[in-house]
Amino acid sequence: MKKLLITVLALASLTVGIDTMAQSPDVRRSESIVRIEGDSYYVHTVEAGQTLYSLAKAYEVSTAAIVHYNPLVAGGLKAGQVLKIPAVGVTAPKMSARKMNRLFDEHEVKQGETVYSISRMYAVPVATLLEDNVALDPTHLAIGQKVLIRKDQKGDGNERQTMAQLNEYKEALNSVSTDYVYHLVAHGETLYSLSKLYGISQEQLIEWNALTDGLKAGTMIRVGIVEQAQLPPSEQTDSEIQTPTEVEQPPVFENVEITINESTNHANIALMLPLRAEGAANASFLEFYQGFLLGMEDLKAEGLSFTIDLYNSARSESAVEQIVGSAEFEGTDLIVGPVYDNELQAVLPYAVENRIAVVSPLAAADSLHAPVLFGMAPIESGKADKMRSMFTDEDNIVLVYGKSNDTEFEGEIKTALEGKQYHTYNYIGGDIPSNLFKSESHNVYVVMARNELEVDKIMAALSSTHNNLVSRSQLHSATINVIGSSRWNRFNNIDRNLFFKMGVSYVTSYLAKRGNEVIDRFDGRYVEAYQSLPSMYSYRGYDAAVIFGHAVVSQMGVVGYVQSNTHQPLQTAYKFMQAQVGDTYANNEWMIVRYNSDYTISGE
Repeated sequence: MKKLLITVLALASLTVGIDTMAQSPDVRRSESIVRIEGDSYYVHTVEAGQTLYSLAKAYEVSTAAIVHYNPLVAGGLKAGQVLKIPAVGVTAPKMSARKMNRLFDEHEVKQGETVYSISRMYAVPVATLLEDNVALDPTHLAIGQKVLIRKDQKGDGNERQTMAQLNEYKEALNSVSTDYVYHLVAHGETLYSLSKLYGISQEQLIEWNALTDGLKAGTMIRVGIVEQAQLPPSEQTDSEIQTPTEVEQPPVFENVEITINESTNHANIALMLPLRAEGAANASFLEFYQGFLLGMEDLKAEGLSFTIDLYNSARSESAVEQIVGSAEFEGTDLIVGPVYDNELQAVLPYAVENRIAVVSPLAAADSLHAPVLFGMAPIESGKADKMRSMFTDEDNIVLVYGKSNDTEFEGEIKTALEGKQYHTYNYIGGDIPSNLFKSESHNVYVVMARNELEVDKIMAALSSTHNNLVSRSQLHSATINVIGSSRWNRFNNIDRNLFFKMGVSYVTSYLAKRGNEVIDRFDGRYVEAYQSLPSMYSYRGYDAAVIFGHAVVSQMGVVGYVQSNTHQPLQTAYKFMQAQVGDTYANNEWMIVRYNSDYTISGE
């Protein structure tokens, strides 16, 4: 019988590089939380010097509770051990109904839906769903269960990210599970292939997971560990050893040349948006359409003209297939949309056959591979390069941790800092030690805390120590800036004066800051036209219209135009590149937001 290997989630040591804190590390609560049989647990990897007492104090539980859920630690802790610790007091944030309605949509779980399908439906990252819904269990959803969907995160997720975050959750779950091993179903896997992989019957898989609707990609299923241990590994013959099933990937198209439009001042554009699905209208995509129309107005002022056909894709592959198969779709020169990966897969064969450019307006679309596809959201590989540009080898770099930290941001920063020296500091309150500041140097402080109140406290402490050193003339020609996460942009109660004073910078996928002349001018036009303030969807709609409206009537053709330069219709820049011939044209340009001492906000 096959021996199961449970992958242990090893959290990277937070004291890499030159560590100014020589004593035993303080215990920081893990950001990884899993749900097992309806209860929530932190997944904690033990570091050298940590004790049962220090863990109990950090997680606010008794030492007996830790031993109860992790019997092996009764003989002592060992560095590298992975523990599950009851998540006491983890509850949903309390807010008024009015604020809840402003920030969230509510989704009611239907038969057959999974965390994967909900994430893809709204293009919301799995990490966001788990953060906003403390009772959400990716291994089990109940019909009728309510799931909060953060409005300002819609469109931020993609297929690759969804599977990666579910896989991260699965590995955390497996690192502490004692009864089951969990498996994330990939495209192309079946009950038959999984029964062969694990050496069990299909009926057993169905029973363990109550698979009344069959097996779907993105489902997280469980396989009993006890059942797998009935035969010793030595009795397994070579012929019985199974290799993982090859999973189905999105189609890869041969390279084609997009047709260059015969007219240099007119084109027919098909705009495909999920304006309405299952009877519910979507305000976000209406805002995209409104921004798109303002872009068309500007192109008209240049002497260009377009015929715009608006189609409702309805979040449905079949709806998209019907649209592209209709007689009125013939003669289309450019397709903007649809929004979701499954819809894009339905339109790509038509676009390749007819050599028409397709614009993915909100998603990076880097998981799809087609030489006619242009993804407007920047791809993840470009983010690391942008972050790397924020540091030099001469900087005094300090990573400042709080009690609750942004592990995704931490991973991005450490990737950007590979090959560079840095210090780490755990902030527990009070002043920041003056020895973290270096005279006649550029001091860069990366704040890992994710909680708004804690970020505010750390920023205030950095500012206080900085003021004291300046008053004593101990910093000389030293400069300072703080690097944070783009999530800080959503903080409403933090002291923004500190952002300007401490030179806060962060990398973001989209930049539209009010106070910028171009953005203010657009906002005025938008308010006059639609009697409401524009959203990110409005700005992106305008960008799509201006960039690809110019491209489709360019004598260089769409490809020649978009690759000829970096495009910046409003404040966000776009730079489209192919990783290899025949691949998608992906946007590689991320934006750095900088808060300047003269109380201006700039982007680069």
